[in-house]
Amino acid sequence: FSLHMKIKACIWLFVFGFVIDFVGAWMKVTHQPLGDVTIAIAVLFKTVGILGLTVFLLAHPKVKAFLAYKPFDDFK
Repeated sequence: FSLHMKIKACIWLFVFGFVIDFVGAWMKVTHQPLGDVTIAIAVLFKTVGILGLTVFLLAHPKVKAFLAYKPFDDFK
């Protein structure tokens, strides 16, 4: 897998988490069994998606260069 595909996978995990969250909320409103478990699984998917995106974003060379930029070095 390339980095681009891994980022896409993280985005899809995040979106899938929202879909599961919607289903879990519907299950809670209609008093279906396991609605709370469904919402917990949705939170897990969204958390893994966001953490994955954060790791890949912080590992990108351009982002690393941006975060290491020291603005006051230009005035020396």
